[in-house]
Amino acid sequence: MQPDVNFEATPTAACINENVVFTNLSSSFADEWFWSFGDSIYSFIEHPEHEYIDTGAFDVKLAVFHYGCGNELEVEDFIHTLAPRAMFNFEKECSDPYDLQFINTSIGAETLIWNFGDPTTMNDTSSMEMTSYTFPDTGSYLITLETYNSVTGCADTTELAYYITDPKATLTFVEEIKVNGLTADFEVTPPVGCNPLEVDFLENSMSLHGNVMSWDWNIGNGYIISDLQNPSFTFDSVGNYSVLLTVTDDWNCQHSLEIPDAVSVTQPLAEFKGDTLGCTVSTINFLNQSNGAALTYEWTFGDGETSTDENPTHDYLIEGTFTVCLRVTDANGCTDVYCLDDYVVITDPVANFTSDISSASCPPLVVNFENLSQNASSYEWDFGNGSGSSNLENPPHVYTVPGVFDVTVIAIASDVCRDTLTIGSFISLDGPEGSFTFEMDNPCIPTEVNFYGESNGFYTYIWDFGDGVLDTSGYKMTDTIAHY
Repeated sequence: MQPDVNFEATPTAACINENVVFTNLSSSFADEWFWSFGDSIYSFIEHPEHEYIDTGAFDVKLAVFHYGCGNELEVEDFIHTLAPRAMFNFEKECSDPYDLQFINTSIGAETLIWNFGDPTTMNDTSSMEMTSYTFPDTGSYLITLETYNSVTGCADTTELAYYITDPKATLTFVEEIKVNGLTADFEVTPPVGCNPLEVDFLENSMSLHGNVMSWDWNIGNGYIISDLQNPSFTFDSVGNYSVLLTVTDDWNCQHSLEIPDAVSVTQPLAEFKGDTLGCTVSTINFLNQSNGAALTYEWTFGDGETSTDENPTHDYLIEGTFTVCLRVTDANGCTDVYCLDDYVVITDPVANFTSDISSASCPPLVVNFENLSQNASSYEWDFGNGSGSSNLENPPHVYTVPGVFDVTVIAIASDVCRDTLTIGSFISLDGPEGSFTFEMDNPCIPTEVNFYGESNGFYTYIWDFGDGVLDTSGYKMTDTIAHY
């Protein structure tokens, strides 16, 4: 996972040589930090402290890493170091080695105090921009320049240890003068690879007139220390490692070479999640949650099909339980495999039903339906007689009108996964079925209303006129009756 990066410092406006405390505010899971303070000084600790030795505005950059995945933030002109900075030059004449001319070259100094370190007097001070001093004798003197700036409230002091001598010319004739040169150099094989990574360090340093006698290796800012000429190490932690080699020859010359990020150890981490339930007409979605740089992907879905997409979808064409695996490969060819056994279950809902009764000679007919569907969690019923539907698993239903009726059940596992079964003519209900019409002379009372009834067979007619009057007629298929 890429960490967020942020930082702060106290103070951001500081005097020269004042301690500035940097505080890392990045994601807590970051495990490596690289600070650049803008003055060619660096640090690898989480909360460093630093003193600036010159005035100016300095850009500060922090790079943070988590298992090799990095993020960085650079803030321009973040630290301002304030005047003054104490500096001076001096001039001397060989004809009078005891008399020195001092020239102030400080930056932003309002007041100066010179102290020439003469122990023989209390009057060895000055506040002039340019001043001279005559030292009483040969010997070592500590020359100090103190500066102050009232606007910034800062002060700075510089010192120079100077030795006064009487010049004496010495001439020595030699046949040959040799100036030795020493250059540190090395190779890293291999520079990148997978965790754990075995790396060989081959020293290629050169001494012009001597022989290299000692080797000091500092790998990963103290992660590995060695004095072997050509060491080998196995890195078992993911990250980037700087390599510093310091060599010394038999002339006592010394030279160092540092290569940042000379060794890069990577190891991707494969992980995913996805839909776990579906059917042969649904699409299963997978979400990659792997970590690593420049990853490629190889998915196997357990049914012989594969994909190289980062976040694939897949349609299973057969029912079953399937193991899903993801192999990831990073830019260095390092791989990791993550498998979830029996992760995806594909089942199709199957609609089926029966009932305790399916026919009768006359209404009403009360039918109790028994749901025999499989792999479903909800249901929709249509009883075929236009009298409504039901979402019960095992619904009852009352048929009040004779006829032959189709019955349908829909077995539902999800919005996509469903199965429909319709059994035609499943319910058969016999019995009388009749209707009637009427005519009346006028809407005012008293009035005569003529009723005309008919049925699908020979039946006895019982008329209920709604005013408390009942009338029964004989066994017939049609009937006509008048009512006042």
